[in-house]
Amino acid sequence: ERSRRATGYSTYVELRSIACSPRTCIAVGPEGRHAVSSDGVTWLAAEDPAAPLTTAAWTGHDFLGVGPGGLVMTSAAGTTWRQQPALTMLNLQRIATNGQTTLVAGENGTLLATSNHSSNVPRRHLSGRR
Repeated sequence: ERSRRATGYSTYVELRSIACSPRTCIAVGPEGRHAVSSDGVTWLAAEDPAAPLTTAAWTGHDFLGVGPGGLVMTSAAGTTWRQQPALTMLNLQRIATNGQTTLVAGENGTLLATSNHSSNVPRRHLSGRR
């Protein structure tokens, strides 16, 4: 299959991370910029989160985005984001999930984890400075 160029979103905007649910893909970048696509080809600018997201992941229930200053945000469809309580003031940089447990890694050895299987929002601080 031939590759196709994404359309509908400025190619001059830096995007740092992509995550997909069964129905939607999102791409996030600095300064709160992000885009949403249902097919991976046509992208639409979406409502910006209150702060920039470093990375995002699909947890099996919601999109989870993390960023500077301990920022944790969730979104059901990738368009409207809700800020969650911060467990640290350090920058968060990576997310790993298997659909049941979600881990978030950040500066200075910070590691956050879900506390149960009903929510994929990190609720426990496992290591590193707060």
